[in-house]
Amino acid sequence: MEITNNVQILKETLINIKEQGGKRPDNKELYGLSMHMMNHIGSTDTVLRDELIYSLLSEWVLADLFSPDQLKELLHTAMDESHLFYRIGEKGTDSVFTRSFSVLIIPLILISDRKSSFLTQQDILKIYERLIDYCISEKDTRGYVAGKGWAHSVAHTADAFEDLVQSPYIEQKHLIQILEILQHKICSNDEIYLYEEDERIAAAVVRALDSKLLVIKEVEQWLLSFYAVPDFDRLPESAVLRMNVKHFLKTLYFRLLDHRELEGVASIIKKMING
Repeated sequence: MEITNNVQILKETLINIKEQGGKRPDNKELYGLSMHMMNHIGSTDTVLRDELIYSLLSEWVLADLFSPDQLKELLHTAMDESHLFYRIGEKGTDSVFTRSFSVLIIPLILISDRKSSFLTQQDILKIYERLIDYCISEKDTRGYVAGKGWAHSVAHTADAFEDLVQSPYIEQKHLIQILEILQHKICSNDEIYLYEEDERIAAAVVRALDSKLLVIKEVEQWLLSFYAVPDFDRLPESAVLRMNVKHFLKTLYFRLLDHRELEGVASIIKKMING
């Protein structure tokens, strides 16, 4: 299979693979094609980006079609300066698609690792560091962009953290910082989260709590700190912030009702909401 820089030919190639029921080239060609796809993972063509590139990469990774070394290279590419940190700090530009869809490659690799344990402690901690840095630095929190589809950097980052916290190499100190970073993302006063970002973040938080590495006092302090965010009580200036926080806490509360061992956390949230 000839790999070309022509985006239209790439799209036609992937459509052909899709129409053939996912029939794939051999491993060597598949890997080369996948790395070429990574060069266009931030396309503003939602069909190419979402329905073809991400969809097929997801299918191939989860079907165990890559070697551990190939998966590591795919991971490192996704986290490099040309992908996860591509034009980081921009807001309202198309660069967000490259960053946010590169984030989605990380949970795929982590899911694969849970089956065969090819990532080392150093690899996991590198993912942790890169995700923390990215989450702090990402300023574009748009969910859906008309004409270009999902940006969803907040939701995609939460998905990555949800899988990361399941690694045996993630310790209590890492979980505490992850919760703090997610709180920072929740406490946005710029844009109301309309596209179930609260659901995706809550899923990551529940996974972190399921690890049993955090004591109830630490979780309580984290929850109470939401209401201590600067300007939380100032209206109308903090209206967006207050709405994002309340939506998240309510979502987290209802998710915790399915976890009897976390009833204590749910009770804390209930008091906060009713208070």
